[in-house]
Amino acid sequence: MKRIQRGCRWALILSLSVPLLTACSGLFFYPQERLRLTPDILGIQYRDVFLTTRDDIRVHAWHLLPSAAPKGVILVLHGNAENISTHIHSVAWLAESGYELLLLDYRGFGQSEGVPALPDIFNDISAAADWLENHSQNQNIPAFWLGQSIGASLSSYYLAKHDVEGLKAVVLDTPFASYRRIGREKFSEFWLTWPFQYPLSWLIDDRYSPERVAEKWPQLPLLVFSSDNDAIVPSHHTHDLIRQLRSGSESTIETVRTDTPHIGTYRDQSYRETTLRFLQENTAER
Repeated sequence: MKRIQRGCRWALILSLSVPLLTACSGLFFYPQERLRLTPDILGIQYRDVFLTTRDDIRVHAWHLLPSAAPKGVILVLHGNAENISTHIHSVAWLAESGYELLLLDYRGFGQSEGVPALPDIFNDISAAADWLENHSQNQNIPAFWLGQSIGASLSSYYLAKHDVEGLKAVVLDTPFASYRRIGREKFSEFWLTWPFQYPLSWLIDDRYSPERVAEKWPQLPLLVFSSDNDAIVPSHHTHDLIRQLRSGSESTIETVRTDTPHIGTYRDQSYRETTLRFLQENTAER
């Protein structure tokens, strides 16, 4: 009887855990299809952009337009939940400050086709990076990159592996270094999976973690935010990545510690000003 009970407990744990671990999707991506608003409701001009990826998936983005001649164009990769209609609040101020933005929805998010999974999402990012290159060159304006939360981790991995022509600088808001380590920490917070946090974490595919390619970070100026009050991506995960990026690169890496909640950096005007100053300093030709 005890053996049967133990077997039933293991079966329950595995039945709950395995769907979360498949291709990292269940644990790391929580898409929502319905768009809650459009940029014009916030008083921002925009265009819908649809991009076709190399694996023939159609992904959606918003191209936000400032009211005057643009100071530059920024590709924005958002966090792991909902879609661009909820994440726009974090970055709309950049359009108001004179920058064009391309807000990408990964596959499965918003109006984008497909199912979110790694490494497929990098095809979505490649399509957006190609758009960024072409638009920057055609409009003769500098190109920048901003990633938040999982979008920051995806950015740090992608940019270490791919050259984006004309890219001036990068902003990462609370990236983490390892899917496996942050996954283990999340398992430790749930009573059912706490006893099995280590074996379960080894089921997470860690091949696309930023720390795997940190030594290949290109010569791109980098601004990184971390927060001591972030309950989703605790700051030590961001500091791990910063340490590894610095050990493998001669790039200028500026770090800012905040006390804001997760993806709450830009609620504070001083951090907006820090970002604008960083973009302006890196507008000139490198």
